[in-house]
Amino acid sequence: MTRTCDVCATPTKKTCTGCARAAYCSQKCQNQDWSAHIVDCDNPGRKVTSADYLAATVFRKQLKMGQETLQDYGFSKLVTDPEYEALGAVYEEVLKDLGVKTLTLDRWQREGKLFEEIVGLYKKSGRDTSSKNFQWLLQRPEVFSNKPLTDYSAVTNYMEDVYKQIWKIIGGAEGKTQKELENRVASWPKHKQRVFLFYIAVLSLGGPNLDTEGSLWLEFGYCVFNEPRHCWLIDLYQDLIHRSSFDEFCEAYRTSSLIALMDCKGLTEDRSDLPPEFELILSTPSQWTSTIWSLKGYIAWHDAGDDYRFFIPYGFANCRNPHEVKRLRTFYSRLFKEWEDAPFKLQKAAENDAIFEYVNSIPAVKMSKVEKRFLKRVLKTHNRMIFGKWTSIPDQLFQLKALAECMVLYMRPNSWLMSKISETLR
Repeated sequence: MTRTCDVCATPTKKTCTGCARAAYCSQKCQNQDWSAHIVDCDNPGRKVTSADYLAATVFRKQLKMGQETLQDYGFSKLVTDPEYEALGAVYEEVLKDLGVKTLTLDRWQREGKLFEEIVGLYKKSGRDTSSKNFQWLLQRPEVFSNKPLTDYSAVTNYMEDVYKQIWKIIGGAEGKTQKELENRVASWPKHKQRVFLFYIAVLSLGGPNLDTEGSLWLEFGYCVFNEPRHCWLIDLYQDLIHRSSFDEFCEAYRTSSLIALMDCKGLTEDRSDLPPEFELILSTPSQWTSTIWSLKGYIAWHDAGDDYRFFIPYGFANCRNPHEVKRLRTFYSRLFKEWEDAPFKLQKAAENDAIFEYVNSIPAVKMSKVEKRFLKRVLKTHNRMIFGKWTSIPDQLFQLKALAECMVLYMRPNSWLMSKISETLR
């Protein structure tokens, strides 16, 4: 089957020998894409490291790195978006412009020499110490250390300022310490606590962080976009927060009526350009959110948390091992990001047990024979039993849980997948 090269779009029948998914017209193009493709390849030929995920993030302009990479390369020690961007810019320059290989970066990190080696590299390349990236690097040596952060004063001061700012916005009394505010928030009902966390995310970071606040990312509609924090939502939610009282916002969240609150506060036109899925998510109680968004969340941050309901409808229950789960997850990731598939079309196909037929009919989707055989097997679902008779989402999710319980009872107790599902049913 003739495909187009993933790098230069030249027609080719050649594919990556490790997975047969990525198409390349030459060794040159494969080498050029390898730093990004290695994290998705089924048989990369060596252990994939956190440095590889960092490089894939840099070369693909993705924001998802995984907790290990965030810790290994200093991102977990930062608290603001400008700091994230500054550190990302340093690594982009190191990997792209200075040509450091991921295996070298991994060795520097493991040996605790990341900072001194990067500084030496900058000096050797003739970079001026006044350049933006070099200057930031020299000011933050602790970020590059593989030792845990011991001085939390910057983080503590930042969070205290954020808490006080949010407290003032919601009309709270001034003069309280962060600990007093935390104790007060802890005494609130769960829905008010979640709104308070959302306020912090929106007003300090622009929106929920995928790596630490995935459920907020889903509940407040950020999941309808491929970008973790879409600029339209930043402006929309900041306007809504400033036009509404905290109690109004909390009640609208509790009753799934945030759309009505937006309309009431004169933001109908501002939300009119958003995808229709956004309104549907905000109008649905979080516990009844469709499994398609759980799937997209899993694709986005590689962790299902305690919500594995999507494993059955979307074929993961047919995977034989973690390797096949990763393979299927990679396919769905490409479906959402590269081929820009509409989630509800995929959900409809799942309800009709026709996922493979659906994706095979999308012109932009190119699959090798090996990948087609794999997908045809794992995407052979029996969802009509779940979605056919019971039409409401609560009933759909009840049936999914019941089916998962049956699988736990009747399938091998040491099964990798069953252990995951079992954990969610305790």
